[in-house]
Amino acid sequence: MEQTRKRQGGRRGAGEGQSMIEMVLVLPFFMLMVMVLAEFVVYFYRSNQLENAAQTAGRLASRGASADELEAHLDEHLTSLNPKLTVRNADGAVVRIWSPEDKIKLGVRIMFKPLFPVGALNVFSPDADFFPGIFILESVKTVLVE
Repeated sequence: MEQTRKRQGGRRGAGEGQSMIEMVLVLPFFMLMVMVLAEFVVYFYRSNQLENAAQTAGRLASRGASADELEAHLDEHLTSLNPKLTVRNADGAVVRIWSPEDKIKLGVRIMFKPLFPVGALNVFSPDADFFPGIFILESVKTVLVE
């Protein structure tokens, strides 16, 4: 006894077509969520890197490190982010040399591009342009030099 099956002539069941349509409708939103999540992760990772490097630079400055030493430290810890260091005295003037008992403000700024074009939607800084194409992070530390 041989069993034979009837061929359906290439027709799919209604469930298969419905599943494909649902996937086509849901997949773009899912991919967008994954991209935004990845952008948040990179943004907060870079922010954490900046804060750690600025805090360490503040410690070095409080112990009498020069501006060149601080820049070398920042370049070492923020290699691909091209950090910019600004040191201001109590009057707000930019300085390169300070002495013991001075109160200085260290400003460190980094810039980096988003991973995805969707990352250019500036949800992090509402006061800035909506499509900046680049993220700018800044950390300011007030230091009393010993």
